[in-house]
Amino acid sequence: MNRHRHMNRNKNMNKKRNRSMKRRLSRRDRKAQIIGQVFVLILGAIILITVLGYGYTSINKLLKRQQEIAVAAFEGDLNDAVQRVKLRFGSVERLDLPIPGKFSEVCIVNAEKGISEGLREKREAIYRKWQDIGTNVFLVPDHEFRLEDIEVQAAHGKGPYCCFKTEGKLVLRLEGRGRTTQISQWVQDPTTQTILQPCMP
Repeated sequence: MNRHRHMNRNKNMNKKRNRSMKRRLSRRDRKAQIIGQVFVLILGAIILITVLGYGYTSINKLLKRQQEIAVAAFEGDLNDAVQRVKLRFGSVERLDLPIPGKFSEVCIVNAEKGISEGLREKREAIYRKWQDIGTNVFLVPDHEFRLEDIEVQAAHGKGPYCCFKTEGKLVLRLEGRGRTTQISQWVQDPTTQTILQPCMP
């Protein structure tokens, strides 16, 4: 009988010991599982941030490249039109050019340098670049280039330059002068003198 009781006691102790070990193992498993989940979340966050950062950089590069292409096309189309029209003395041509959305204004100044008090008064930064560097087409705020063989007919009487609000496009009147092309604003209706895109001082 005693032996039987002793065996039962040992069995009960073993059961308790096993339950205790299972509880400890269960706690360890839960801790390991939580740590694993946290690690997965951190790793996922790092991957997500990396992908988003790469995507943002790629999109910015793509947009910048598209703008560079649009600006280069604007320069090329304007120069081609000027060189084409200048040889046909007295001929008049309307030129429509798309402008990248970043640029709100285009200013065109005579190719030949000279005195232009109006330009210096109204557009000092442009005046200095025109005099010092020789650039004479300005896409405001931050792009300019040199365009040869042009003269500007300014409607405002403030000097040989004209600035146009673009709103995504530029409409110009080109007239061949033999050696140069005269650039001015395009008059849509000669009878009413309606100007499609007025020249501003």
